[in-house]
Amino acid sequence: MNAPKEALRSARRDAAATETVATAVEPQASHSVAPPVTRIDERTDAAARPSLDEILTGLEKREILAALQRANGRRTLAAKFLRISRSRLYRRMDALGIEISSADRPDAP
Repeated sequence: MNAPKEALRSARRDAAATETVATAVEPQASHSVAPPVTRIDERTDAAARPSLDEILTGLEKREILAALQRANGRRTLAAKFLRISRSRLYRRMDALGIEISSADRPDAP
C-alpha cells in the first residue's frame, strides 16, 4: 500500500526537479534578452583610425574657427557664441594653435 504513495511522491519530486532545472536553463519570456556583444575585429588596423582625442580636438578646433568666422574675428563675441568665457577661448585657441590678430579681422581699421 505504501509503495504506490511513495512512487507518486517520487514522481512529483522528479517532476519538480526537472521543472527547476528547465526554468534555470531556459530564459523566461517576460525577461528581455540582451543583444549579443559585438567583438571588435582584432585584424583591423587601429592605427588607421583616429583616436578619440584626435576627433575631439578636431571638432573643437572647427567649432572655434566657425564661431570666429561668424563673429568676424571678434573673440569676445565668438566666446559668447560658444557659451564659454573669453579667457577660456583664448586658452583653447593657444592650445589648438589658432592664431588671429586684429589685422586679420575683416572690419579692422
